[in-house]
Amino acid sequence: MSKHTGDISKAPRPESVEAELPKVGPGRSDLYLDALIGTAMGDSLGLPFENLSKRRVRVLVRGRLTQRFFGGFGMISDDTEHALLTARALMDSRSDAQLFERHLSRRLKRWLLALPPGVGKATLLSIITMCFRSPVKSGRPSAGNGPLMRAPIIGLYHAGDPVTRDAFVVASTGMTHTDPRALFMSAAVADICAASIAGRLSWLQMSDLFRKAAYRHATPESQDHLAELENLLCALDYEDAEGSSTESALDVIGCSSGIDGYVYRTALASAFVASRARSARHATEDVIFQGGDTDSTAALTAAMCAASGLSFPRRDIGTIRDWPVSHAYLELHARGLSERQPCTILEPNYVLQVIRNIALFFIVVGHVGRRMLPPYWS
Repeated sequence: MSKHTGDISKAPRPESVEAELPKVGPGRSDLYLDALIGTAMGDSLGLPFENLSKRRVRVLVRGRLTQRFFGGFGMISDDTEHALLTARALMDSRSDAQLFERHLSRRLKRWLLALPPGVGKATLLSIITMCFRSPVKSGRPSAGNGPLMRAPIIGLYHAGDPVTRDAFVVASTGMTHTDPRALFMSAAVADICAASIAGRLSWLQMSDLFRKAAYRHATPESQDHLAELENLLCALDYEDAEGSSTESALDVIGCSSGIDGYVYRTALASAFVASRARSARHATEDVIFQGGDTDSTAALTAAMCAASGLSFPRRDIGTIRDWPVSHAYLELHARGLSERQPCTILEPNYVLQVIRNIALFFIVVGHVGRRMLPPYWS
């Protein structure tokens, strides 16, 4: 996989920085708000370039990356919606993972019945199955990145309780994705967000948390998956120690054309970019310019940045024109999470949600057509 395979042993080992991991602090309303705004901003900025190669993204973007999905404004996708669904389910479940599973399942089914465009295959099939079976029996054997979008807010909400955090991540992941790699990465992302509250983490610290999460949830049947993860992490550890560019580092883990929807590449690439960020916008632009599943990687990267204090200016949420997402709407979720009271936020009006989703579908179709037009080279 890596062009530096023979030199991987020279990279610093994450164990050497294990003792430096910061202690987790309590959650705060402003932290939740920054994480939700980061998720929405990354999602909206990345959505116009979803599934494009890095070369095509760079041809289309001249100068600074701005909102360009809908008349100069942005719209959000299922990545932000899943973060908000998870937030409302967390409010209603407190520390009960089984109750969380039921509340999230109910909200996911309602969300799917509103016909959202662009749902991943595993998520689609698993939610349909939930209509007839228990959520615990509905997951699909997929290593897609869907569960990653629900992990950051779980990590922040249960930052001080690793056992409860793990139980919630297991419930959130398993109801849609049963491949162990999805659980490894979701648990690691939640751990990274929890640990980042007290301060930014280096890549080696994140790398150590990825390993710990994977071995914590590994079974005898998942040894090949552990070996694959170790190879990818060693490659990134080496590139980080060498001071390689983000693009060069991600190339060696299979992202030469773009960061696809494979959960290993999505999680590792997003975390690697977040570990090097100068600001939330810088990290978001950096990961979008890598191409691929740009809305998911940008949403995840921005959420991890927000957990460590690198957030978008709150006024930036005004660049999104999408119902019901607004600063006030996200603030309601942040306040509810901070107060740890049962959810009082009404679910979006079903009819309006269907209308919005149909409109988004046609906007996406029009935008895809526009992406096929010139320019074709820079």
